[in-house]
Amino acid sequence: MEWFILWIILTMVVTAIGDKRKIGSLGAFFISLFLSPLIGFLVVLSSKRKDTEEFEKALLAKASTDKKNDYIDSLFKLQGLLDAGAIDKDTYDKEREKLETNKDKEIIFYDSKDRGYSLLAKGMERFVKIPRTPDGSLRVITKSGLFEVVISPSSVFAKDNKFVVNINKYPDRKVDIATLI
Repeated sequence: MEWFILWIILTMVVTAIGDKRKIGSLGAFFISLFLSPLIGFLVVLSSKRKDTEEFEKALLAKASTDKKNDYIDSLFKLQGLLDAGAIDKDTYDKEREKLETNKDKEIIFYDSKDRGYSLLAKGMERFVKIPRTPDGSLRVITKSGLFEVVISPSSVFAKDNKFVVNINKYPDRKVDIATLI
């Protein structure tokens, strides 16, 4: 009887610790209850803290904003050099073109026919389901004008389709997969 009470008390402790982790209190509770509080404790400790995950997201958002600010700062410096007469118009145009080509471009993929396709692009670790509308926001960042993607149908037996998307054809940067397939 004492072991049972100790088991439940330790399960509650692990549940309280798991509440502040990505695994959550419910996951920590069931793992501790059915496997053991020790295993539950180890699983909870291996799970990422929620505040750490929020911090990482904020840090990534700030890094993205910093990149945009670097581009704008570079444009202002270039314009200042042109205004001061340090560079001529041709040099200004060439340098601005270099800045434009190195600027990150965001592409939004969606499937207006909602066929359940998934997409894999360079830099992505796994296939991601393509949303029905552009508001669903499957956003991909690229630097080049040509972008290679693999589109996979939801059926296991269907063949994956590989496309090279020229993002310059899409001035609004929204690509409907239904037009590709």
